[in-house]
Amino acid sequence: MKILIDENVHHGLRKLLVGHEVHSVQYLGWAGVKNGTLLDLADGKYDVLLTLDSNILYQNNLANRSISVITL
Repeated sequence: MKILIDENVHHGLRKLLVGHEVHSVQYLGWAGVKNGTLLDLADGKYDVLLTLDSNILYQNNLANRSISVITL
């Protein structure tokens, strides 16, 4: 599974997700990118976005996206 960690989640979480391909927003140079644009960039490239931002679910339509969003 390909997992993207949002910039508001500590990138050290990567080490706990053994067996998955995990990247952070910072690693990809996407820090500071707004949520809608971040979803556009990640959709189709990642299976899951891990975030602490509970508003992302209300501010963006996820119905036609292939990426899942998990709010921690």
